[in-house]
Amino acid sequence: PCKVWERIPSCNKGLREDFKKGRCVRPRKPRRPRCGALNQRPCKVWERIPSCNRGLVENFARGRCEKPKPLTCGGLNKAPCKLWERVPSCNNGLVENFALGKCVKGPHHREFQLANKKLAEISGVIAQQLNIANRLSNTAAIIQALQRKDKAALARAVKRFIAPRPLVLPGGERLRTVSVGIGSNVKLLVGGSGSAGFALDLTNLHRSPAVYPYFSADYGVNLAVAAGGDLDLGFWSCQANKIGGKAWGIEVGVADIVALGKVAKGLSKFADAVKPGPDIGITLWFDYSNKFQGFTITPGISAGLDFGGYIRGETEVPGGVSC
Repeated sequence: PCKVWERIPSCNKGLREDFKKGRCVRPRKPRRPRCGALNQRPCKVWERIPSCNRGLVENFARGRCEKPKPLTCGGLNKAPCKLWERVPSCNNGLVENFALGKCVKGPHHREFQLANKKLAEISGVIAQQLNIANRLSNTAAIIQALQRKDKAALARAVKRFIAPRPLVLPGGERLRTVSVGIGSNVKLLVGGSGSAGFALDLTNLHRSPAVYPYFSADYGVNLAVAAGGDLDLGFWSCQANKIGGKAWGIEVGVADIVALGKVAKGLSKFADAVKPGPDIGITLWFDYSNKFQGFTITPGISAGLDFGGYIRGETEVPGGVSC
């Protein structure tokens, strides 16, 4: 090798200095560690991260990389999943009984089952509206029109984003109304929230739609911590002046849907369409006879790390009637 006063670098291009031999040699290709593959040892942290190839998990007891085994926890009367296995520890509608050490039916198990089934059924329709909800929440004209209570300006702004026709659900049911409002939320295990805005007739959105003010309030027990004022986007089966009345709902977050999509049929594609993170809350609403009413999307807020919370709410449309 050339001395430092003769030339830098010490070896020609493509060669390296072998200090032990005192010669310029061709570099050897680094050997790939024999780790991380199926039934191989997990790679050490200085070799590679992650320790196992994609689709494999580290079996700490055997010291080998293996295919993940289907979870047998979280079901009715089964052991709750450990924190490192899955969050939440029990399937939707179930709660962890710490004394018995198993998952049991929660007080609203039937409602959770109904909401879960409906969520899987209409997940494609909801996924199509997620981007619209985000765009509306970041549009100054929408926020300003709501703050000024300017119905005409709101209708003009909404028409830029939402197709002027009813949404048809997979079962043939039509969603005839879109609502846009600003909500305020204060939740810490037990809490409430409210929303005020306007409901617009989807069937006449391309012309001069009928616009009705609405006010809503809800309360419930949620494993969530959330606070702030956020835009609410809702789609309803009733006409714009008939969305009032009492209802119950199941509130979920994107993180909940992604977790649930790994174990629930019909939600895996929906989970693929959204990104994990506490940035969007989704609530499915039903009347007290368990008839589906519609859903709301709230960007910027999440239901937490459990399949939602059971909430009850009431909406009032001045001069309107219930559907």
